[in-house]
Amino acid sequence: MSPQEMDALVERIGDEILARVGGPKAPSAAASAWPRPQRGYASAIEAMALGSGVTAGSLDATCAAASALGLRAVWTASSWTPRAYRLLAGGSVRIGAAVGFPHGDATPAAKRSEAETALAAGAEELLTTLNAGAWLSGERDRAWVDLLAVCELARSAEAPVTAALDAASLDGAELVRAAIAARLAGASAIQLTGWPAGGSPRAEQVRLLAEAVGEDLIVGAAGSVTTFATAAAYAAAGAARVAACDAAAVLADAPPQPGG
Repeated sequence: MSPQEMDALVERIGDEILARVGGPKAPSAAASAWPRPQRGYASAIEAMALGSGVTAGSLDATCAAASALGLRAVWTASSWTPRAYRLLAGGSVRIGAAVGFPHGDATPAAKRSEAETALAAGAEELLTTLNAGAWLSGERDRAWVDLLAVCELARSAEAPVTAALDAASLDGAELVRAAIAARLAGASAIQLTGWPAGGSPRAEQVRLLAEAVGEDLIVGAAGSVTTFATAAAYAAAGAARVAACDAAAVLADAPPQPGG
């Protein structure tokens, strides 16, 4: 598929989906409990060890907590992947590497190189950020080629790719269309993130994506998540995964686990 064909397909599918879901909806009443995953809350929570403040010590602590709590994954910068691999390899916690995070404005070649380095160092999953600037400039084909470069490499390594979408830059119809482009590029999940602006996505944005593409993509949310109530609101909106900056705090005030 050429970039031009992709652009036309995204537009057509996006229009069809938006007509079906009726556009953005106001959030329903706040949920008091997480729709409980079969293996418990922790299995749907991911730890984010990303940013300039991450040190060897803080990464060690994050990985140890993730293993103890039974989290789904730990996401960290590709430069920390070798250390995360030494700490997590052979366990149940997935080793995730972020590529071009959080702004997504690196070149496709740079992202592909970073992804290749991370996979060689033991990353089991990749998180790559959509170039929202190119997308909003009307260069959706360029943003798609960018995603495709990472997804094709990951496919050869049998590693799933999550596409991060900036909730502050994209909204409504553009979020839905960006999610469609991510699926066409080969991503298996999307993460609605507030990291570029240091905030969090809105629950209604998560709900829109879950209603629009939830049958084809895993929908996740990430941001300044430090309480169970925030995580539960995202889950109630349709997020199957929630990436938290303090997973231990999120789980500390969670209701009893199923069967607990």
